[in-house]
Amino acid sequence: MNKKRKRGVLSFLILAFCLAFVLFAPLLAGFHAAEVYALGEVQKPLIVDEADLLTVEQEQELQNKLTEIQTRLGFDVVIVTVPNTGMLSATEYADKYYEDGDYGAGANRDGTLLLVDTGNMEWATSTAGYGITALTDYGLDQIETEVVNLMADDKWYKSFDTYATRVDEYVTSAKNGHIIDVPVQPEPEKPPFPWAASGGISAALGALIGKIRTGSAKSQLKTVYSQTKASNYAVRESLELDRSTSRDLYLYSNVTRVPIAQGPRNDGNTHHGGSVTHVSHGGMTHGGHSGKIGKR
Repeated sequence: MNKKRKRGVLSFLILAFCLAFVLFAPLLAGFHAAEVYALGEVQKPLIVDEADLLTVEQEQELQNKLTEIQTRLGFDVVIVTVPNTGMLSATEYADKYYEDGDYGAGANRDGTLLLVDTGNMEWATSTAGYGITALTDYGLDQIETEVVNLMADDKWYKSFDTYATRVDEYVTSAKNGHIIDVPVQPEPEKPPFPWAASGGISAALGALIGKIRTGSAKSQLKTVYSQTKASNYAVRESLELDRSTSRDLYLYSNVTRVPIAQGPRNDGNTHHGGSVTHVSHGGMTHGGHSGKIGKR
């Protein structure tokens, strides 16, 4: 009896374990998948501070802000700091980091990346997808001027937070139908019709008065008739030419050259709207700028 009872208990435990496995296996699999997904999110941060310019708390605050922008706009805003960029320029490094990190939302990989190289004191911005449309050269200039000035004063967190805020504003504006670009100069106003009519009347009246005064002065002149021959103006027998020896000689000429007026030249610093793009070594199209961080 004891052996039979032990065998029965053992069989019941085995059966209970199998039943529990069947019931809870899907839940365990789902938990594992969620854990892997969470780890995947951690492996793709939107703020990467390899140059140690921020505190842990500041990094977390920026990560939360950038994640909220990513979720709301479907647009990646990435901020990266490094001690140096090796053999690559700041622009090349920014483009490569964006591509290798698989950043960019949607099929067109919409987003932008701000890079700071503390070793060379350089910065670079890289735009891709809808970022090229929403962040024009003019718009980027406005953002970068404010951000780089903060960098020059060692206000790193403030500069990164400002970049995120301004990009959010510009992309939101573009998605609402207004891309921030070169201001359109208004056309000069035309004078209203009554003033034009008054000017015409004044011109006609002036012409009439001028004609009357000219006619009065002309009537006081002696009548002079034009002559068809130059000999009529010469005194008789005062000049004689020997037709067999007289001839015309070409002495000299005087040529005056006047340059044609030209319009203003483009010095390369004037924005004409939109974004100038380039193709990275990875074959992806990017916009963006770069420059030095000048300490003040």
